[in-house]
Order: sequence, then C-alpha cells, then structure tokens
Amino acid sequence: MNIRKKLTKFMLIFGSMFMLSACVLEHNFSHSYSSFSNSILDYDTYKNRTISFNQLFSINSNEYYVYVFSRTCSPCNSIKETILQLAKDMPNLFFLEYTSKMTVSSKPMNLLVGTCDLSKIYINGTPSLFKITKHKVSYALSGKTKIPEYLMEECFK
Repeated sequence: MNIRKKLTKFMLIFGSMFMLSACVLEHNFSHSYSSFSNSILDYDTYKNRTISFNQLFSINSNEYYVYVFSRTCSPCNSIKETILQLAKDMPNLFFLEYTSKMTVSSKPMNLLVGTCDLSKIYINGTPSLFKITKHKVSYALSGKTKIPEYLMEECFK
C-alpha cells in the first residue's frame, strides 16, 4: 500500500507538471503567433504609395507600376502577401483601390498600351496591373497568377 501511495503521489505531481508545462507552451505559442500576425503587411503599410484613379498618369517618375485591387476581392486577397512583399523591393509600385468610378470591360487589356487618357482606361476586374512609362500605359494585365509572376520578373531584372 505504501508503494501504491507513492506511485499515486508521483503520478499526481508528474501529471500536474505536465499540465502546467503544456499551458505555458500554449501561452508562448499563442503569444508568438499574435506577434507574428501583428507584423503581417497590409495595404495601409503603403499609404504613402496609395493613389487615386485621377493620379494614374501623374506620378513623378519615368516608370512605375500601379496595382489595382479590392479589399473584398478573393483573388486579390490570395496574392496580397506576395504583392506586399514585392512592394518592399519595388519603391515604384503604387496601389490603387478599385472604386465604382473605374470602368470594367472584357476587352483585352493589352489594347491599352500607349494610352495616356484616363477616360479610356478600363480593367478586366481585380486584381489588375498597369506599367506606366513616360506617363503612358506600356503594359497592362489582370489575374492573380499573371500579376505576381510579372512583378517578380520586373523586380529581379
């Protein structure tokens, strides 16, 4: 019986230590995760590079990119982290949040090459991307696969 009491006491102590360490680990993990999630980039990180539609051709640079997105767009949200990470290395990448003032069309976006008139600008949807060179569209595309691929190529030229 004496051994039984000792074994029971040992099991209680060991079990309590195990439970306590599990709680500490869970707390540390939760704390680490919350610190990580607070550091995740958001479009607001680049407020100084957020432009309005009227500014599309008025950035003071010979060459820049304008990423058109919507916060409620599922494809935009699926590539958001990639785009925002690329923005760290691309100071000439600007952000334009979609508004109802923008025209949506099914016409191919490559027809916009050479355009410098805001009234002729359209998108196929979000996400879309414009490359502006000397205040004219020099490249335009849309889609959650094409845009990150294109920007990665441009970023690492």
